[in-house]
Parts: sequence; structure tokens; C-alpha cells
Amino acid sequence: MGILIAYGPDGTTATKLVASVVGDPGGEIVGLDRWIVEGGDIRGVPTITDEVAEFFKRHHVRKTHTQEALAGCPHEEGKDYPMRRKCPHCPFWHGINRFTYEPIIEPPATRSVEQVIEELSETRDLQPLLALESADGHREALTGPLLTVLERGRELLNERRRSLRMPSICWPNGERRAPIPWCFAGFRFRVRGRLTLPVTS
Repeated sequence: MGILIAYGPDGTTATKLVASVVGDPGGEIVGLDRWIVEGGDIRGVPTITDEVAEFFKRHHVRKTHTQEALAGCPHEEGKDYPMRRKCPHCPFWHGINRFTYEPIIEPPATRSVEQVIEELSETRDLQPLLALESADGHREALTGPLLTVLERGRELLNERRRSLRMPSICWPNGERRAPIPWCFAGFRFRVRGRLTLPVTS
């Protein structure tokens, strides 16, 4: 069976098509292809329509299903933007369920700003999911401390490299900086072996 799903920056304009072929038994995907356009609606491009038909024909598909409603943003989580974050390119989908088009009610923060910073500052094997979820509700209050951490970390790394007489590298904008080998997962930031986040008044 062939399945065709469209994605777009809003609820009406499709800029990406994903065609898949599901085999029997087990329902495993045995074929997959994607088409993307920069502007306009991809469903109205004749050459792409022909390519989709050829894709299904090549996989000997006898029955197809086309999802009428767009299935969300055309960008991929974890590839085009960080996991568990909102796509910065498609604000239409912020707070909207991509399957039902109903508003998503964000869970209230269960941690204060101080508690979020404290939990994110601890070294641990597992991510503090409750603190990360609460961080979304305190995004504006946490932006300043996090930027301070990043800048301080860069300064410490540059000082370390200078003490070891290691050359800095030239970034694309021409500024000479040292590489940044720190661990930054979500709001976690490692400086000299420990996780640190400053508390600002």
C-alpha cells in the first residue's frame, strides 16, 4: 500500500511530500522518498506529481492513501532544529496538534527558576526531564543565565588553549576563536568537569 503525506509551514500550503510503501505482513515500510519545494504548493507541481506516481509504480503499489490535511511542519526534529523544541521556521504549528489541529495546552511548570537552575547544575546520568519541561515555562527568565554560562565557558576554554599554546581557529564570520568541545545537551553545560549555572538576582 502506498501512503502520501504532505507537510507545510502552515495549515494550507504544502512544501514537502513524503511517499512511503507499506508491505505485508507486519506493515513495515519497504520504500520511502521525499520531495521539497522552496515556494508555492508542491501538490501543484506536475513534474513532482509524475515522480510520485512513478515511485508508486516502481514499487508495484496497487492501492494508495493520501492524507488530506497537512501533517505538520516540513522540518525534522533533531535534524533541522533541536529535539523537544519548536521549529523556529514554522510558528504556525507552535501550540497546535498537527493531527487534530486543536490547541495544545502546555503543562504548567512544576519547578521554579531557582529549582530549574539547581537541578540542571547537577551532574547526573539521566536528563532532569521535569526541570527541562519547567524550563520552557521560564524561558525568558533563564535566557540571561544560560547566555552568561556560554560566554564564560568560551572564555575559560580560550584561556585553557592559550595556556597550552594551542592555536585558535577562524570561524566563518572571520573571528578567531577556539573550538567549543563542551557538552551542551538541552540546558546542561559542562565546564571543567562539573555542570554550572549561575543564579542571577
